[in-house]
Amino acid sequence: MMKKLLLILLCLPLIGFGQQTYVPDDNFEFTLVNLGYDSILDDSVLTANINTVTNLSITNQNISDLTGIEDFVNLEELLLMGNNLSSLDISNNLFLNTLGCSLNQLTSIDVTNNILLTNLYLAGNQLGLIDISNNTNLESLNLANNLFSNIDINNNLLLNSLGVGGNQLTNLDISNHILLSGFSCENNQFTSLDVSQNIALTSLYCHDNQITSIDLSGASNLTALYCYNNQLLNLDLRNGNNTNLQIDSQNNPNLFCIDVDNIALSNVLWGANIDSWSSFSTNCVTALGCTDLIACNYDTLATIDDGSCVYPSGIQQSFSICNGDSVLVGNNVYSSAGIYTDTLTTSSGCDSIVYTNISIDYNTSSYDTLSVTASIVWNGMSLGVSGEYTATLTNSVGCDSIANLNLTVATTGISEIDNNTSNIIKITDMLGQETPYRRNTPLFYIYDDGTVEKRIVIE
Repeated sequence: MMKKLLLILLCLPLIGFGQQTYVPDDNFEFTLVNLGYDSILDDSVLTANINTVTNLSITNQNISDLTGIEDFVNLEELLLMGNNLSSLDISNNLFLNTLGCSLNQLTSIDVTNNILLTNLYLAGNQLGLIDISNNTNLESLNLANNLFSNIDINNNLLLNSLGVGGNQLTNLDISNHILLSGFSCENNQFTSLDVSQNIALTSLYCHDNQITSIDLSGASNLTALYCYNNQLLNLDLRNGNNTNLQIDSQNNPNLFCIDVDNIALSNVLWGANIDSWSSFSTNCVTALGCTDLIACNYDTLATIDDGSCVYPSGIQQSFSICNGDSVLVGNNVYSSAGIYTDTLTTSSGCDSIVYTNISIDYNTSSYDTLSVTASIVWNGMSLGVSGEYTATLTNSVGCDSIANLNLTVATTGISEIDNNTSNIIKITDMLGQETPYRRNTPLFYIYDDGTVEKRIVIE
């Protein structure tokens, strides 16, 4: 029995020594041959040759399939940059602390088992989601130039280097990452960026966004700031260490003032890297304002013009009115032809000069005399009684046109009513209410034969 056990134990190393790892990608296997881990291209490599490897660098080898990497069980560093990988399974590489897989074609990656990772480089892939909540030891993370619209780094508080540029991010909260020294978020869609708590920052690349305000007054170790192509209104660089800082804040159309430690020093160091309309001040709050003496809102304390100056304005207006009408300008009423000048005050306290040109159009009138033997329709009125009639019309210039008519009708008045062959049932006013006969008032005469006459007796 002892001899059989001894024979089994002697055979175990021989079995382990002969185990093979499947490596179907020729470029991967060829690289392993060049590194001395394999000898021939036969889609396999001796497992014993790779399961103790701790560092593997196979960059720019045109590798599309990394099957076989699972047997590199002791890997601590794996560099795969510049290949053609669309997927990667590193779930079995539990000792990894550095993974470099930038410039591939990855659409997803699972690093939840790799809790010892301290450095993760995945820039230049096609990633839109990643779960790094288990990777609490991460110190350096680069996810630049992918498709991320959201990245959760709440559990990665040991980060000192973070790159997320070239994505589709609108915001990223780094206020709790007090160890962060290098942060790049350029070419995103940020409108705000709070770095006031990131006192360890040494470099900040946030150019090509829509950021409106940056406060770096607490970042005393900052040496590089690139914030060009934004919408900055405020930039505070009073960190006490401007001597060692290089900046580029160009193409910020509304950045008129930059807070600095020393104005003269800033002009020497950074004068060529700011917009022509930007200036330096040790206190932009009091420095900004309107500096033009002739402006309505001239600020005697301002030293940097912020483009807010308001100037007196002139307004010209013309009116053609009818005789008897008027025009109101401010508190003045004008009813005669002429040119008038009024000085008004706007809400900004600035004078507004109003020039008003008034011309007069006149009312017109006409007078006609008619003699008829029957009723007529005149300017919309049916007239069958002698008398004086007046109608107010509108002439060609929009004013009143008074039409007067002297009308003579052969038979008028109550005698016409008496000679009517029909009998009057009742007389009504314009509202249809029955009324007795009245002079100088339009009335409706309703007969028993169903006819209705509208008459007015003028006396």
